[in-house]
Amino acid sequence: MGIGRNTGEVGVGNIGSRKRAKYGVVGSNVNLAGRIEGYTIGGQILIAGATRDAVKAPLTILGDQTVEPKGVAHPITLYEIGALGGVHGLELPRRDVKWTDVEPALPVSFQWVRGKDVAREQQDGMIVRLSTNEAEIQSLTPPPPLTDLKLLLKPTEGGPIAGIYGKVLRRPPVDRSFVLRFTAVPQDARRYLDGL
Repeated sequence: MGIGRNTGEVGVGNIGSRKRAKYGVVGSNVNLAGRIEGYTIGGQILIAGATRDAVKAPLTILGDQTVEPKGVAHPITLYEIGALGGVHGLELPRRDVKWTDVEPALPVSFQWVRGKDVAREQQDGMIVRLSTNEAEIQSLTPPPPLTDLKLLLKPTEGGPIAGIYGKVLRRPPVDRSFVLRFTAVPQDARRYLDGL
C-alpha cells in the first residue's frame, strides 16, 4: 500500500439528499491527495509541499520528485518520507533489495493498465534479475516510470502463468530495461518465482 498526503481546506459533512446522504470530504485538496497517492509504490509515503510545511515534527525525507498531476495548473514537488521524529519516533522499514540473476533469462510479456482497463497490445521482455518484490526486465520498449503493468510469465515448460501486477519504478538500472515493483502476485506465480 502507498500513501499520499496533502494539506489544505476541504469541505466536510453530510453530502447528498434526504433520500441518500453520506458523510464525506470533498474539494480540490482531496482530489490532489488522491493524485499524489497514484504516484506511490507499495510501502511508500509521499507528501505535498503544503504538508511538509505544516508538519512540526522532524521529517526524514528520502527524496523528492516533481510531477504534473491531472487537474493541477502547475508542476508540484512531492517528498518521500522515511521517518517522523520528535515524540512520535516513527520510521518505515528499510527496503534492502537482494537481487538474484535469472539464468537463462525468463521470457515475459506485459500490458499497460490504465484505470481499470488492461491494454490489449502486449510488449515482450525478459526478466534478467529478481528480488522478492521486484523484477528487472529488459525490453526494446520499456514503459515510462510509474506505469502500471500486467506481467505474464512464459516459462519454457508448461503454459503461461497468471498475471502479476506491478508499477514501474523511477530509476531504470540500465538502458532498455526497467524495474517493476510487484503490487499483486497470484499464488502460482509466487511459487514459480520463488523456485527461480
